[in-house]
Amino acid sequence: MDTKYLESSEFYDKRFRNFATLVIIPAFVLLLLTILFGVFAKKEIVTKATGQIIANKPLATIQSTSSNRVDLTAVTEGKFVRKGNKLITFANTKEQTQIKLLTLEKDNLNSKIDAITLLQTGINENKNTFSSADNFGMSNILFNYLSQNKVSQANSNINNKSASDQQTSYEGQKDELNTLIKQYGNKISDYKSVISAVNNGSGLSSSNSQKNLLTNYQAQAKQMSNQELKSLQVQTTSDLKSQVDQLQETLDGYTLQEKALSTPSDPGEVQIINVEKTDEIKQNALTSAASDLSDAKEQLAEVTAKLDLFQADNSDNTIYAPATGVIHSLVSNERVRYYPKGSEIAAIYPRISKQKKIAVECFVQSSKIVNLKKGQQVRFKLTNKNPKSLTLNGKISKIDSAATQTKAGNFFRVKAELNLPRDQRLNLHYGIQGQIMLVTDHKTYFNYYKDLITSGDN
Repeated sequence: MDTKYLESSEFYDKRFRNFATLVIIPAFVLLLLTILFGVFAKKEIVTKATGQIIANKPLATIQSTSSNRVDLTAVTEGKFVRKGNKLITFANTKEQTQIKLLTLEKDNLNSKIDAITLLQTGINENKNTFSSADNFGMSNILFNYLSQNKVSQANSNINNKSASDQQTSYEGQKDELNTLIKQYGNKISDYKSVISAVNNGSGLSSSNSQKNLLTNYQAQAKQMSNQELKSLQVQTTSDLKSQVDQLQETLDGYTLQEKALSTPSDPGEVQIINVEKTDEIKQNALTSAASDLSDAKEQLAEVTAKLDLFQADNSDNTIYAPATGVIHSLVSNERVRYYPKGSEIAAIYPRISKQKKIAVECFVQSSKIVNLKKGQQVRFKLTNKNPKSLTLNGKISKIDSAATQTKAGNFFRVKAELNLPRDQRLNLHYGIQGQIMLVTDHKTYFNYYKDLITSGDN
């Protein structure tokens, strides 16, 4: 070789641009990098399944309250409702008819009770408390009572006046007779004193009303002899006794008249009797009104109980939203016209737009459930019609303790809780499905493929 070629760059370029420098060295470097990547880089070990967005816990479950035909329904999957919105109305013709009749009867009984109360007030206050005639005859009863009370009061006044007049007349007659009896008694006493004075020759008191008789006797006696005096004494005594007998007879007559006077009724007692009669009329009227009131209240209680029962049944014919949220139908056909009473129709879920976290569930084959644990990482990926896919991260929150048997085998239900970004809350809906990846472990690629080859050989 010519030494001049050793000084040429072309010589060296051709010398080192050979198979060893162009293929083997890059391949070795690539192999070295691959080995380093396999030893240090880690791969997620995931279990894949199809999952769907669900509610963590329904706000409320809507159950059928009647077996009647559905007249109107607003239960639609995904529909937003507010608490108190009418959801389902059942046919209730019989209940409505009974409610109308019982309501009318209840109103009549309340009106009757009001009328009886006015009657009682009128009886107690002794006045007409009705502005017009009522439909229950209570105003007529009060009118009759007031009329009867007026008649009784008039009779009472007459009886009171008659008793007072009789008492006045009795007292006048008695006073007059007592005066005469006293006067005649005094006269008889004075005459007897005169007789005693004539016989004994004694004097009289100055108050004696008949002392003039003794004076006349004494004047005559002064001019007479003893024989004549005795004769005058006998004659005078006889005349005086005759006068006494006449006076005594008159006195006895007055005494008999005084004893014969009948004692009239005491006006106070008569008034008490009249008041008692009036009170008896009032108490009888109040007792009758109280009995009518008690019967009316008892009937009202029975009617109210029946009405409450029918209204409760009628309230079962309308279902209102118990909470604000989104409807999730639990029946396959929303146009069903009959629901068994007590069956679940729908559930109300919270609005996703108001949630910071959402739940997803999936079913995992029993052969893959061993490596799953609560708290492991989860990724939920769904692809919308838009070019960009959405991935949500979270953790496993629950794993069923028992498998669910299906035709395809036994599966365990797994629930996970995902963090929900604010900008994605309006794009998600309950029931949306996507791929869920349950991260069970992290291995280096070397160990991953080693285990894969090892398990494949086994």
